[in-house]
Amino acid sequence: VPAMAAPGPAGNITDADILNFALTLEHLEAAFYTQGLAKYDSKAFSNAGFSDEIRQKIQTISDDETAHVNFLTSALTAAGATPVQSCNYTFPHTDPKSFLAVSQILEGVGVSAYLGAAGSIQNPGYLTAAATILTVEARHNAYIRLANGESPFPTAFDTPIDPRSIVTLATPFFSACPNGSAPAFQGFPALNVTGKITQGASLTVASANMTGATTCAFLSGLNTTFSPFADGKCQVPTDG
Repeated sequence: VPAMAAPGPAGNITDADILNFALTLEHLEAAFYTQGLAKYDSKAFSNAGFSDEIRQKIQTISDDETAHVNFLTSALTAAGATPVQSCNYTFPHTDPKSFLAVSQILEGVGVSAYLGAAGSIQNPGYLTAAATILTVEARHNAYIRLANGESPFPTAFDTPIDPRSIVTLATPFFSACPNGSAPAFQGFPALNVTGKITQGASLTVASANMTGATTCAFLSGLNTTFSPFADGKCQVPTDG
């Protein structure tokens, strides 16, 4: 692990906070793949219509996530910070097909998380370390999308998402954490969305804290498009 100076403050958030946030997500991904591959063998993948090569590639992805956990843990320890530990998780999959569907969500969240946090990293060594992981996560995401029959590169730009929003997306997967290892950033109130998110579709949106809401925001690449929110519904934009 390259030697890194102890991180300094960036407002109320330090570089160590950011990399521990990344480690939180890497623990999540590492556990997801380890548990899923233990549950679904080559025969299960074959019965679900996936080749053994796909399972082998997912094993490589799993190994990468474990390597990311080990790297970040060592780097934080070397800098005098305390690395977060792995938590207990709940993953909503029942077969290889739903396993790959959840994988696509996690990999997409991972890419957006690194992009969204990069601008807050002050130490060049930390920034380089995060960038070397980000590019690999993007390749993971592209491969999983292809395995799921979707475009591996659907847009010209990926979407940066801030840590609080990332925690909002990831929180449903967490069931319990050791003391001090729960996500450090507080997520937003969860939204319950009914309907398929496709261009022009009408969505029913509900939350415990939506008083005064007037618009829905849709993120795609570097763009944010807004749609009116009324009577508990909003329409997915047809462009943007």
